[in-house]
Amino acid sequence: MLFHFPQPYPDELFYSIIARYSKRTPETNDTNVIQSLFDKKMSNLGKSIPYGISTILEQLKVFEFPSENEMIKNHTLFYYYINFISTVLKNEKYEMLLYGSIKREQKALNGMTLYYSHKNFRFCPTCTDEDIEKYGETYWRTSFQIPTVYICQKHKTLLEESMVSIYTNGLIPASRENCISKSKQNQRTVNKKTITFLLLLAKESDRLAKEELNFYFKSKALTILHLKQKGLLDRYGVVKKTELFQRLFQFYGLDFFEIIDLNLIKVVERYCEEIDYELNLLSYIEQLIFIIFLAGNIENFISVVPINDSMYKFIRNPRCRNNSCKRPLRLDIFPRFEDNMRRKITTLSYNCTCGKTSRYVLGDEEIFKQSEHNLYAWNKSHNFYKDIREKIYISKLSISDVAKVYNLHELDVEIILHESLNEEVDQILIQYYRETWSNYINSNPRKHYLHLKYENLEIFTWLYRNDGNWLIESIEESRYNEIDANFLRKRDFFIKEYLRSSMHRLFIYQYKGSQINKWLRAPFIREDYLRGELELLPNSSVYVEKITQIYEEFLDRRFNTPVL
Repeated sequence: MLFHFPQPYPDELFYSIIARYSKRTPETNDTNVIQSLFDKKMSNLGKSIPYGISTILEQLKVFEFPSENEMIKNHTLFYYYINFISTVLKNEKYEMLLYGSIKREQKALNGMTLYYSHKNFRFCPTCTDEDIEKYGETYWRTSFQIPTVYICQKHKTLLEESMVSIYTNGLIPASRENCISKSKQNQRTVNKKTITFLLLLAKESDRLAKEELNFYFKSKALTILHLKQKGLLDRYGVVKKTELFQRLFQFYGLDFFEIIDLNLIKVVERYCEEIDYELNLLSYIEQLIFIIFLAGNIENFISVVPINDSMYKFIRNPRCRNNSCKRPLRLDIFPRFEDNMRRKITTLSYNCTCGKTSRYVLGDEEIFKQSEHNLYAWNKSHNFYKDIREKIYISKLSISDVAKVYNLHELDVEIILHESLNEEVDQILIQYYRETWSNYINSNPRKHYLHLKYENLEIFTWLYRNDGNWLIESIEESRYNEIDANFLRKRDFFIKEYLRSSMHRLFIYQYKGSQINKWLRAPFIREDYLRGELELLPNSSVYVEKITQIYEEFLDRRFNTPVL
């Protein structure tokens, strides 16, 4: 029966080859034809991307039929399809293409779906005439069925819609009878600018259909970088929606958008407000018009012209900012606007397996650098806490050195060392730390306990975590010793600097005053050791008292507002 199977024409859709074969056989039931070829019962054959083609290609090897790879690349839209889906799904879809499903024994019902703006197969009238003159018949071309192709690159004329539905269950070959225009679209005059963009769109679409470009996960970050290059992000990384619309419209022109039947206002609105700048959530044509507008073509979009700033370097090569880790990362970029914020901003964040979680404002160079917020200082990641303590207790690094390694403020490291965690503690360890601390106190009988603490923080914090009651008793007498004024000034400045930098960062994140106050006072309310120190640090104490008072007044106004 396969002796009648036709050789494919150039750029012929796999469905079209099967349809021409069906016409040559005496079988009148298309479902039976499909079943005999694929050895599976299928309700219909996928048009752009069929299922289970390995069965039929295996049988056709003896007839010097094109190879499996050639058939997939030149006669299906599989590559086009996988360029718009997650990398995780690609192997699964490839199995479906070859065997009908992930498990070979399962029966496939339909082909993989591409989303079309048109409902029928498309054709070029001039190509149809040339085919009939050359071959005596015409056929459905693969490139004409690409959802983002609207023009014949050879004749530079708009494609027409045939009489055959792209969702038909039958095997219907192209013919002069069904390749009749259903619209008057080709009667319109198209200006040269629109022709140029439609040809460029067709060229880039062909590339997507022939190559696996692997830009799915990168598309959002790449779009942000190109928008930044074009000056379409404001100082806080938010897309300038009105300007984006105006420049897109000016770039392509009204004629172009009428031909592709696209409402640009809705596209820009959805991109900026509904899908959080996620280019992958736009339709195929919407994604491509963004890419061509931003970079000219897909190759330039992927490569991105280098920008000499920190944000560009970080997005292009995202790695953990923990200097002892530096793993490659996947970044999350999204616009944020909450009730406790003054305006919309765009943030970039990541979560690393080492325990580090950081967030930035995607703004200009100054804002990006100053907005780094290391959230993992308060995230009780066991591995992270263990790493910090190993650096202190085993490697014998200073707190300032550890802060540099993990890209933290020194006060964050202090707080981590005070945080309780399930540790294996035995009596020998307790005895060792007690003796070490007692010897140090006895060697310095006139020093205040804060001097002793910060000169031996690793010993103090171990006892604080694991033997707190004994530690409190051991420092009782040293509380009344005179404390060095110079030490207090340095410590007071250290705390105030921490508060100042924290407040500046919270301002960059556009939080309202109540939220800033709440976050600034958090460690000084939560941590016992910080509360105890504040009475000795006048400037820091006044600062914390002030923000506490402001926050309490805010709560009082919020919950005690009289109802009119």
